Amino acid sequence: MAVGRELLDLVVERIGQKGPLTFAEFMSLALYHHEYGYYMRDRVNVGRDGDYYTAPAVHPVFGALLAEQISEMWRLAGRPPSWQITECGAGPGWLAGDILEALERHHPDCFAATRYEVVEINPALRAFGERHLRERFGPRVRWNPAPGVRAVEGCVLANELLDALPFHLVRGEPGGRLSELYVGWDGCRLVEVPGPPSTPRLEEYFAVQGVRLAPGRRAEVSLAALDWVAEVARMLVRGYVLILDYGLSAAELYQPDRVGGSLRCFRNHRLHTDPYAAVGEQDITAH
Repeated sequence: MAVGRELLDLVVERIGQKGPLTFAEFMSLALYHHEYGYYMRDRVNVGRDGDYYTAPAVHPVFGALLAEQISEMWRLAGRPPSWQITECGAGPGWLAGDILEALERHHPDCFAATRYEVVEINPALRAFGERHLRERFGPRVRWNPAPGVRAVEGCVLANELLDALPFHLVRGEPGGRLSELYVGWDGCRLVEVPGPPSTPRLEEYFAVQGVRLAPGRRAEVSLAALDWVAEVARMLVRGYVLILDYGLSAAELYQPDRVGGSLRCFRNHRLHTDPYAAVGEQDITAH
């Protein structure tokens, strides 16, 4: 049986047990289920043979530019003798290799102080990256399978990570109310089921942003991204956080004419907006 069918059956079973799932719960299964999730598969999803491109898959110049920024951070921190880079969601380690090679070539003093921790939950990508980086940099690189961040003195780096964390789907209702869109099963297919917000944090989020969604206006809220940033802030003893992602300001993202939200899916280098079409076999993201 295909992975997508196995995962769909698991989602339907979960709905039968507890009722409609928040989109964040559905997305967590679709992307991160330990056996069938899209990001847990035994393959590299990035590049020509994958579903989309990221900058490290295109050219090492991206890593070289980040090395310039990181070396400047190290100098501004007083040139400490021990400097840790922690990269979260590092995939096969391409960016780590590009950064370390650029530091070694152009900033040998910073390179000598640097230890690189690669945080990646996919066992196959960890194994690939470990072989690739161990040959070149030896014990300077350490691999961490845990999704969290340990105490850091240096730089925490995340490239296109936050957009891949599970998010909630919500919709504006008349009178300024907010509903949440859950994922249910109608006996034939996955469907969206409106209901009250699963947590008051959703309404609090829009209050902080000063945004009221127009009736019918869909939007995404990544509470997981907010939690990740808060965790990193707690674990950063001294240093910097460097987050690279795409997105818009709240005023742009939630303007009334963006009725459908920003949810996007990628499969075989094709963009579409149906997250229920190929569960576990496509990337799901949002601004």
